[in-house]
Amino acid sequence: MIADLEAERQYTVGPYNAAVKEINNKYRAPRFALDSLKEILKTRLETFIREERARREAEAEAARQLALEAGKLAREAEEKEREAIAEAASGVVVDIAASTAAADQAFQSFQKAERIAARADKDADFLLSGGTKRRMGLKTKEILVLHNWHKAIDEMGLSEVLIEAILKEARAFRKQHGRLPNGIVFTTEEVL
Repeated sequence: MIADLEAERQYTVGPYNAAVKEINNKYRAPRFALDSLKEILKTRLETFIREERARREAEAEAARQLALEAGKLAREAEEKEREAIAEAASGVVVDIAASTAAADQAFQSFQKAERIAARADKDADFLLSGGTKRRMGLKTKEILVLHNWHKAIDEMGLSEVLIEAILKEARAFRKQHGRLPNGIVFTTEEVL
């Protein structure tokens, strides 16, 4: 009875399954080619973004160094201005206006260098944009690595999911090597 139903079902759906198989075969090669092209483009874009980000980070670091140097020069100019004011107060004839102008100029250069460094830091995280899609950039992807499985299982314990996964791998091991791995035993049970 069940065998007759299954035979009739296979007879009925057989032509449809053949048509679906033919349609899938027709689109398999172009899809494979497009998937390959997509992966090539993705790899090239990732490489470009990494290189561009590295270039921009180097520029940002150079801008930070210039800002540090400008800050140092500004502090030195300010110190010279204070010394000139102290010398003038002790009766020595000095050009306080020139010292003040030099200190002001050094401080303005320092502020400009800081703004350039801040802009370079902001631009260092490169995102690719254009077209109608949203901006693209590299995303941080978490990758878990099983470093010590003994410690992991000791802490997590054996859940049903983990036991089933181990038994599945044991069946695959037996299929490949003709025996079960050590630590796995089998029993038989008669079922209807």
